[in-house]
Amino acid sequence: MINMKILLVHLPKTAGTVLSWYARAVPEFEYYLNNGQAHYPASSVVNRQEYFIVGFVRNPWDWYVSRYHYFTAMAKQGIEKGVSKYADAGLPGKHFVQKFPTLKDHLMFGLSNECKAERFWMSQMYQYMFCDRNSEKLLLNFVGRTENLNEDMDTVFELIKTSPSISFKNFLLAESPYRNSSEHNHYSQYYDQELIDLVQEKDGDIVQQYDYQF
Repeated sequence: MINMKILLVHLPKTAGTVLSWYARAVPEFEYYLNNGQAHYPASSVVNRQEYFIVGFVRNPWDWYVSRYHYFTAMAKQGIEKGVSKYADAGLPGKHFVQKFPTLKDHLMFGLSNECKAERFWMSQMYQYMFCDRNSEKLLLNFVGRTENLNEDMDTVFELIKTSPSISFKNFLLAESPYRNSSEHNHYSQYYDQELIDLVQEKDGDIVQQYDYQF
């Protein structure tokens, strides 16, 4: 693994925007754009053996809140056309909010026959982005947590025995913040017990494997 180039596979809403800017500053780290397109799965990476492939996950309860507020802010950008297609019911921000005034309305939509999104739940997105489509085998060499982003990026460089030209932590200190975040309260304020249990049910494997809790 020495001198291998790091390749990020970007699961949405897991700090991929700031990591893409870091990749522009560090030659050892590459953000997988695939001809300019983000959010391409690991299964589509050509010559995977040439890379040390990494990705990040996020507390699922927090992830749904972040995605919900991202969709509410998409009035100017239009509907979601990428890897999360139809998770927004094909509605731009203003109309999305009208149909889903609360996070609970949106998550319940994910249970309905009306929902046509193949990757509505984080567990589905994880399988699509990080795993082999036939065997469900994980194709990444390392999966970190966005909550431990600085430490996990240090670990990645240690694993390939490479020192970056600038550490991720120092990059954040030196550069203007590159973020694609939405403004909202702490995620816990958007949940009742029914929703807490629903996310636990849908994403229990991620919760257990990456040691998350509500």
